[in-house]
Amino acid sequence: MVICRILHGVESLILSQKREIQDTSRILHGVESEHPGFFPHLSIM
Repeated sequence: MVICRILHGVESLILSQKREIQDTSRILHGVESEHPGFFPHLSIM
């Protein structure tokens, strides 16, 4: 089925983007812990 293949592709795309977002936030939080006050708005989250 073509629809199933498309849905699977979209699902894997979303999952990979979620993983990238998590990696990015982890990096930002690492920078924040090394340099307190570098991202003042991150402390609010």
